[in-house]
Amino acid sequence: MSPRDLLALRVRLQEYDPALPKCREVVVEERDFSPDYASEEGQAEWQMTFRHPCCRPEGHEGPCRNTRLILGWPGFSALTALLDEIERLRAINTDLRFMVDGLETAAHEERAAVVAWLLGRADLACDAETERVLVSEARGIERGEHRREEER
Repeated sequence: MSPRDLLALRVRLQEYDPALPKCREVVVEERDFSPDYASEEGQAEWQMTFRHPCCRPEGHEGPCRNTRLILGWPGFSALTALLDEIERLRAINTDLRFMVDGLETAAHEERAAVVAWLLGRADLACDAETERVLVSEARGIERGEHRREEER
């Protein structure tokens, strides 16, 4: 679920939040309770007007309604808690990703420093064999050959 989906779900859940102030509009409903046998003139007696408060939160989008869709299981508080937990875990995941990236960068920098140190020692070597071994080891470390199999 993307952050955009989470935001859309939170907006839709606002309709069920008991803490939000409700819309002050009134929904007017006209009902005809006349039986089939009532004459057209007599139907007016069977007409009733109902006025219901809007059940949606103040400033809602779309028309006022006197009923809302059934939220059902797990309910408003459980869904809100789940959304909060998702956002909290995503924040932790982002922090951990930054930390792992930082550790990987530090490891690459340390490897480069070791290779540079070995190559510097190779330049100071007294004989060609020592220089060749140091350069060979430095290149091996550069390629990651010094790591154990399970670490690769």
